[in-house]
Amino acid sequence: MYIIDGYRIKDYKTIGNKYYVADFETSATDESQTEVFVYATGMAEVGDKQNKMYYTNNIEDFINNLFLLPTSTSTIYFHNLSFD
Repeated sequence: MYIIDGYRIKDYKTIGNKYYVADFETSATDESQTEVFVYATGMAEVGDKQNKMYYTNNIEDFINNLFLLPTSTSTIYFHNLSFD
């Protein structure tokens, strides 16, 4: 996972509940748009004064990096989750 300010998420240590907002950018695999794939992901911590943005270019890295969040009580809100 990449972070715009250059720090890796595994180095970001905090205690307590954290809230994040996330979004997936998708594209259809065919004209019927019944199947889509994720080509970009983004996530940011709510209230983070440094405005760090975590991003990847595939869903696998996004899922794997969820385990690196600084606390097990993190809550992630997704933009347009019903579509993605």
